[in-house]
Amino acid sequence: MYQSVTTRYFHERVLFYLSSLAWAFGHGLINIFIPIYLWNLGIALYVIFLFFACTQVVRTLAVPLAVKLTTRIGAKHVISISFVFKILFLILFSQNLSPAIFWLSAGAYGFFAAFIDVGYHLHLSKIISDGQRGQMLAHENIARMMPLALAPIVGGYLLSSMGISVTLLVSITFYILASLLLLRSPEISYRHTLNLHLLKMGSVWRDEAANGFYNAHLHLEMVAWPLFIYLIVNGYEKVGFIAAIGLLAGFVIYIWEGRILDHADRKKLFMRISAVHMGFSLLRLLARGFASLAVFNSSYEATARARSLAWTSILQSNIVRHPHAEYILWVEMVGALFSALFLFIFALVAVYLENTSVILAALLASSVIIVFSNMVKYKNSTLPVRVLKSS
Repeated sequence: MYQSVTTRYFHERVLFYLSSLAWAFGHGLINIFIPIYLWNLGIALYVIFLFFACTQVVRTLAVPLAVKLTTRIGAKHVISISFVFKILFLILFSQNLSPAIFWLSAGAYGFFAAFIDVGYHLHLSKIISDGQRGQMLAHENIARMMPLALAPIVGGYLLSSMGISVTLLVSITFYILASLLLLRSPEISYRHTLNLHLLKMGSVWRDEAANGFYNAHLHLEMVAWPLFIYLIVNGYEKVGFIAAIGLLAGFVIYIWEGRILDHADRKKLFMRISAVHMGFSLLRLLARGFASLAVFNSSYEATARARSLAWTSILQSNIVRHPHAEYILWVEMVGALFSALFLFIFALVAVYLENTSVILAALLASSVIIVFSNMVKYKNSTLPVRVLKSS
């Protein structure tokens, strides 16, 4: 079965990997710089946290729509729609950020996050067999690691020398290319009627809670870590170089982990990596200069990439053991809700405390909650998994 799945979807995976390469570059050009850009506009830290919290509230509300569309038009089309929302966000973000445009751009980003996560996970669960999931996920991540590592350097240079509009225009170009590549082959996802009776919210509560903490960690990092780096090195280009060095460290990790993940106990591996990742996450807070930031961030990113690969492998395996769309609906909604909650909490904290203290507190909290993702449920199996007809 593994060989037939591998052969059947080989062309599909090649196009998906090429699309991921283009999307990764467009994403990496700007994403790490978003909180820094808002900071440099003089926007208060609590408003920056609220901005990202708003994206997660919208994401929570948009997940059911994304899942519903996936069951009607297919996962690849939903991914392409997510690119449209990201382009809308980039267009809005390039304007003078009046209050209306500011919050509209947050809403557009929220729709992008909902559609890309739902489409990505459901499409991958279709084209990758469970017995080779770790290796194939590693291939996909390796394919986009080089553009992802190069993008912050290019993005930092463009922001410093040409401004936000040119940077966003280049990013938009790569999102358009990603969509064109993705849709070069026919849709392969099952069409079916979404049936929430197949899987009720709370029936997979451990996975929901684990994904909630996993997402909360990522989104606290998205706001606080770029600002932490920027306050020390003070420059888009320097932030871009530090980010790129860290991402390159993940390249070696993907090669190593992809070889062992399919033969290891994924849950135990994930827990061990999480423990190491938590240690590096705390250790990097001691950084006080460019060199120490580069070293600590590389260690952090290497374990972050290892953790991400193990997590995605576990989540993908769990998707094919449940009604696919119904499972991802509840897991993604709870993930967005947890993220919104933690971001709102730190928006409130930022009203009363000094900025540096809030950034450090957010990074400390994001480090501590890493361990709570370990509650995810996973059953190791080397047997082929029956694909449910409901998804």
